[in-house]
Amino acid sequence: MTLREELLYELERARLTGEVSGEELAKKLGVSRVAVWKAVGKLTEEGFEIDPVKGKGYRLSYAPQVLSEGRIRALLPPALSDMPVFVYNETSSTNDRAKEAASKGVRRALFISDRQTAGRGRLGRSFYSPAGVGVYFTYLFTSVRPVEELCPVTPFAAVSVSRAVSELCGIEVGIKWVNDLYLDGKKVCGILSEAITSLEGGDENKIAVGIGINLTTGAFPEELQKKAGALGAPVDRCALAAKIASMLFKFEEDPLDRSFMAEYTARSTVLGKTVELDRWGEKTVGKVTGFDRNGALILDTGDGQKRTYSGGEISLREVKGGA
Repeated sequence: MTLREELLYELERARLTGEVSGEELAKKLGVSRVAVWKAVGKLTEEGFEIDPVKGKGYRLSYAPQVLSEGRIRALLPPALSDMPVFVYNETSSTNDRAKEAASKGVRRALFISDRQTAGRGRLGRSFYSPAGVGVYFTYLFTSVRPVEELCPVTPFAAVSVSRAVSELCGIEVGIKWVNDLYLDGKKVCGILSEAITSLEGGDENKIAVGIGINLTTGAFPEELQKKAGALGAPVDRCALAAKIASMLFKFEEDPLDRSFMAEYTARSTVLGKTVELDRWGEKTVGKVTGFDRNGALILDTGDGQKRTYSGGEISLREVKGGA
């Protein structure tokens, strides 16, 4: 990390105790106290509020909406202290960066960007990712479990984002199967999980979990205005990304735990409703009766049988006389 990011790391960690002395900062950063003073001054010019506490040192009281490797690192749990964190002002897609890193042997990392020029969603769709109004990141991890056991990471990520948004923003969002989060009938978050295969084979699989959240996005392109929305609440983007990454680490540790599916079901916006499932051109209409332990959709198609589907896209259907 640069001196700037190392300083932000130490200031963020010190929030738990209140403040950190200039002498302690100089020792940890390997610089003079004058260098610390100058670095603090530069951060203040950028909009950070760092209060000098007489006889005690510095206290970080406010951080602007600036993505910071140092602050994200400070907010991660100890188990992720060595995880690389890559921060970009702009990139095509954080999933692209994750896949590139995976091909070079990176096993676990977090990639986050202020803006994406080619953000991607499921089924080849684009994800609108303007600067300063959203949080766009990818969590990359490696597992010895087979890919089919790792597929539930997508519904797990949906629950993780929902919990983090509830805790940090005080907003409850619903989940539309399988990977979209909705608020007031509009999509506010998309999730794209991709398995990264190696030509060399082996016993490990790498998964990139890409997450895009519209925080205060206001001016959507015309084609998205009726479908896309935003949380409408300012939130510390570094804290939000770090919290969700921490939750995804729990899936990495125990990918066979399916206890989260109870919350996934409770947050569903389609449970009990009649939908049309489009599976690559093959359409099926049925009532959503639930989800299996891996997040697959269970439909009652009206013939007395319930069928399970693990892929496709659903849309609500108007049914005469009620759903």
